[in-house]
Amino acid sequence: MKKILLITSLFCQFTSFSQETTNQLKGYYTNNHVDDLYTELHFLGNGHALINNSYLSEYIQVNNQLYIFPDKGIFIFQIEDNKLKGINSWVENTEFVLKQTAEIENNVYVPNYTINPELLYQFYTLNYEIGTDQIKMSFLTDSEKYTEDIENLCNQGLNTACVVLFGTKFIEAQGGLNSLLSNNNPDFKANSELEHIAQQLIDSGDPRGYGLLGTYYLAIKDEVKGYEALTKGMELGDLKSSNLLMELELNQLESTSDY
Repeated sequence: MKKILLITSLFCQFTSFSQETTNQLKGYYTNNHVDDLYTELHFLGNGHALINNSYLSEYIQVNNQLYIFPDKGIFIFQIEDNKLKGINSWVENTEFVLKQTAEIENNVYVPNYTINPELLYQFYTLNYEIGTDQIKMSFLTDSEKYTEDIENLCNQGLNTACVVLFGTKFIEAQGGLNSLLSNNNPDFKANSELEHIAQQLIDSGDPRGYGLLGTYYLAIKDEVKGYEALTKGMELGDLKSSNLLMELELNQLESTSDY
């Protein structure tokens, strides 16, 4: 029995040392298939990356695998010399090649904070089966434990976890998932916790905070503050802010065309 415990202990130590999780990859990679949705990946060496030289994302490298977290979903690549070979559904059969570093356009906002790669990897393993893009269902099967784990990562400074935590708390404030699916939502009341999470992101220099803050203000029917937050987020390149503003403008056009 002692021998088994010793072997198990040594195996755990070996695997923990053999796995290297970093976000120091730098460089500008391009995909020559111009018809593909994603043709440019620019890694800045601090956990931030630009997709198509405009959309902010985050990334980690685990040994020779690269995980990129765009607005939704995940890209997984195998790193081989100066090439990135896509191995999951979003980037399957695509290959990006390292080129000379490109200049970042002046109108693209890049946060200056560094993302903790270990925390981002914990976020990945909490949400996906290791080595794949297969989503775990723990947020449904054990939502209380999942929320606790996400909140712990957020409190340690992982902004991506804070974004997910905001969404979880937002659904709770709407009466829960069942109420949301049945479209039977109670009136949304002021919620200092949601406001705090969004402001925490903003204070760290993360433009996603403006999208969350705008969503919160619109939910409590403060349209002035909502538009202000979303406009600021759009100016800093936040996709959620841009999409919400576009949706609001389309709704306004539809309502005026009815008269």
